[in-house]
Amino acid sequence: MKYLIICMLLVLSLTSFFCEETKDDEYIEKLSSSVLKDLAQMKQDLIEEYRNNKEIYELELAHDKLLLSRQKIIMRYYIIIFILFVIFISIVLYQIRMANKSNRKLEKVNEELNKANSQLRKLATTDPLTNLSNRRDMLAKIEYEQQRFDRNGKPFVLLMADVDDFKLINDKYGHDGGDFVLKSIAVQMKSLVRKQDIVGRWGGEEFLLLLPDTDLEGGKALADKIQNNISMTPYLFSKNKIPVTITFGVAVYDRKMIIDNCIKIADRALYRGKRKGKNCVVVGEFEKDTRDYSSELFFKNDINSVDSE
Repeated sequence: MKYLIICMLLVLSLTSFFCEETKDDEYIEKLSSSVLKDLAQMKQDLIEEYRNNKEIYELELAHDKLLLSRQKIIMRYYIIIFILFVIFISIVLYQIRMANKSNRKLEKVNEELNKANSQLRKLATTDPLTNLSNRRDMLAKIEYEQQRFDRNGKPFVLLMADVDDFKLINDKYGHDGGDFVLKSIAVQMKSLVRKQDIVGRWGGEEFLLLLPDTDLEGGKALADKIQNNISMTPYLFSKNKIPVTITFGVAVYDRKMIIDNCIKIADRALYRGKRKGKNCVVVGEFEKDTRDYSSELFFKNDINSVDSE
């Protein structure tokens, strides 16, 4: 624009120069007036252009400020969202950690509870001296085998065993000696039976063995094996050799009967073995040993009297 003004002034100067030679004042006056008008118009245009440019600049500047303000606001929102997200994740992780901690405590409590329940079950089903099944546990296992017999018809055998002259052992070697003999016999019996066989302490010096899936012949063979093994074993207690023998009564569950009758058959066969001379194996007879004896108390007392002879 500056260059255009300069050019106009130059034209005006040249025009004046030529006009001096021509002496045409009227023409010069008209030309000057026209040039001045053009210059005034150009000045006005320049002013308007400047104003327009200034307004545009101000608008652009305001727009840029608005964009920057919006970006700052958006950035603040992002920061707030990020902080809230971090807080949320921290809370979740804390809750997970606390839940895991609670689960570990609960697992520990459950483990201790299971151990306690296991110990209670063991106390309820185990003889504390020999660690064998007690009478209650043996009855439960015999009932289970009775149910299996009802399903598949497979017989099982009960061996009733009684340590011979146990009262004399207690009197001579004391109760510690008697306990030693009972615990030794328990270990010995468990080492001689099959994995599926169950050895239990029936009471006092009596043991009861449950032999699943076994007939009468197999039961008697195992009883003979245990009886011979015990009679040939030296039981050393406090540098004393304790002679120990044992008598067995054998009963087979191969027909429908109540469990008490099967136990009674083995028990009464054991009684006959005691009367026979002890240290032997006697097989029970269903018809003979399930008869209704007139006095069960006399029967038990008679066994005790035989054992003390």
